[in-house]
Amino acid sequence: MKFTRFILAFLGVLFLVGCDSEEEVDQKVQDHVMETYGFEVDFIYRESLNEGNMGDRIYQVQRKDDPKVEFTVDLKGMWETDVVGDNYKIQEEAFLIGQKFLDKYNNEISKFKISDVVFRKGNGLQINVNYNSNISPFKEDTVQPLMDFINLLNTFKKEEKFEESIEELNINYVKEKLMQVEQIETVTSIEQLKEQLYLDLDISNESLKERDEPLFIELENELNNLGYVYEFGLKSEDPRFESFGCFQEYYENGECTEGYRMYLIGESIEKDKIFQLIQYLNSHPALKFQDVIIPNRKDERVIFEDIKLIKSMSDIDTVYSGTNESLGRAMLNT
Repeated sequence: MKFTRFILAFLGVLFLVGCDSEEEVDQKVQDHVMETYGFEVDFIYRESLNEGNMGDRIYQVQRKDDPKVEFTVDLKGMWETDVVGDNYKIQEEAFLIGQKFLDKYNNEISKFKISDVVFRKGNGLQINVNYNSNISPFKEDTVQPLMDFINLLNTFKKEEKFEESIEELNINYVKEKLMQVEQIETVTSIEQLKEQLYLDLDISNESLKERDEPLFIELENELNNLGYVYEFGLKSEDPRFESFGCFQEYYENGECTEGYRMYLIGESIEKDKIFQLIQYLNSHPALKFQDVIIPNRKDERVIFEDIKLIKSMSDIDTVYSGTNESLGRAMLNT
């Protein structure tokens, strides 16, 4: 056992002493790029060295002078790092296509609240942009600029007749959020664009909640009258803790078809008050609810899987007695 520990400790020291430092690896990358292309680079991202990748890793770098092409350098080696290649040439080609696009359409693009347009090469052309706006399928003025930009991309592709397909549009929008539109050349209408927006959980969730916020404000007043409040408030800064939302599998064309999940809290989870609450939620003329979680101030809670199935007080009784967990369950202090 002592010998094994000694060997492990020795190997650990050897690993630390024998590996190239970050500064040494950086210099190897700079030397490779200078010898191959004659320019220096800034470092954007360094993939860490670990046993999982056995030393095979990439560095993301950007050319210091113009054109400011961003590309990857391939590295390998656990003990001594070697530079084994890069993709500068193909990224330079994509970058220059992007520059030609900007030279041609910069005036139009500036009207779309779109900036920092960069073309990169993956399986096809990937275009990264910043979009200074929210995105909501329910607000045409937030979607139309993106559609106009996609139309420009497709027009440019046809006019220039370059072979590369335009595969992805990566959109960085407000609060550093990211969404992706795929197969750009097939997106020819705003409805096709919305179909992809509906698939983005963040956009669908935020758009629905923004659209329905006046209804939830009105609902909050009625819930107060019944003795309940939203557990995490009307709005939460932490997306992990929100009072209402929709499961991804229940989104269809931007709507939460099966109903919202909702977290409430109240002083009482007595059966008669809970039944009154469920009746009220099920009768709401505009909002639909599915699973509802209701704790009280004593760390007790009742969880309903689908309140639309609660039709009578006897259904409530089966939840509290534990005889029908398909409807829900109660966790009570006994």
